[in-house]
Amino acid sequence: MSAFEYVFTFYSLVLGLAAANVVTGFADMWRERSRIAVGICVPLVALSLLVGIMNAWVTYWQNGASVEMGPSRMIGSALIALPYVFASKVMFPAPGEAASLEDHYFAHRRVLLLALAAPPLVGRVFAWMAPVSSFSRVWRRSTSMPGSPFLCCCCWPPASSSIVWGLDCCWSS
Repeated sequence: MSAFEYVFTFYSLVLGLAAANVVTGFADMWRERSRIAVGICVPLVALSLLVGIMNAWVTYWQNGASVEMGPSRMIGSALIALPYVFASKVMFPAPGEAASLEDHYFAHRRVLLLALAAPPLVGRVFAWMAPVSSFSRVWRRSTSMPGSPFLCCCCWPPASSSIVWGLDCCWSS
């Protein structure tokens, strides 16, 4: 097993755990839909999280073989993948905890947003630390967050308005 295969296996396992948490959350939403109000924010953030996970995995796979492996690569991989797992668990309430997914989301949105902002920030820091190597190209591309408009729509609307980018969001004062 090569060094890339070793690190990629760990990275895939962690990202797969995050994706499984999101899909399990969707299943729980479906099962509890008659008891808990679902809303729109949590499903949009969950979809955005899934797209981010897939983007990170595919980019790592496409570019990983051209990168030298070492401790910094392993640490960087963990710092990019682990916040996805954390966010995938924080975004959904524990069974019987909340009457509405929207209420749970708005109670935990700051922590969730910090977790979702961590992978792109870590990627940028690693790209800045290695500006001339292929290492920086991989980090720059693997940490973009597709779906950011959904996050902004449901996470940062101004207090005076619930309409951002023409979408009626789930902001409750």
